[in-house]
Amino acid sequence: MLRILFALTCLALPAHAENDVFEQLSGVYGDPDGFVETCKGAPQHVIFSKDRKRGAVQVFSDLNGTTDMLLAIDLPFAVLGRTAQGILIQFDSEDMRDPTGALRTWEFRPLTNPDRYCWHATGSPEPECINTVRLCDSDVPMS
Repeated sequence: MLRILFALTCLALPAHAENDVFEQLSGVYGDPDGFVETCKGAPQHVIFSKDRKRGAVQVFSDLNGTTDMLLAIDLPFAVLGRTAQGILIQFDSEDMRDPTGALRTWEFRPLTNPDRYCWHATGSPEPECINTVRLCDSDVPMS
């Protein structure tokens, strides 16, 4: 009986490990330099579906000049899989092509100290990320 329980536990571990990166990436982010999508003025929400096959980057803003936060940008995406450093996604509205002619895919890489994530265009000759954003404090305005 103990062997069966141990085997079932081991089988469950990869699924839990896969969810960790999604949980780590889920949250509200802002531009650490305060240029565009700041935590207070235009927070960027990263969300995933329960089955981890879909997600979205949503940016909220007080476009109408009030304190009401409205959805300003909605970028839904398909999750294509895991990578060694994060997850691979493709935005639904993607029209950029990589050097092979395929639609561009992006890697979301979670980073720590402080908590943040960055984007990397797959197929890019540059190994480093672009658009690093930091996790916002819990008092960020919500939609």
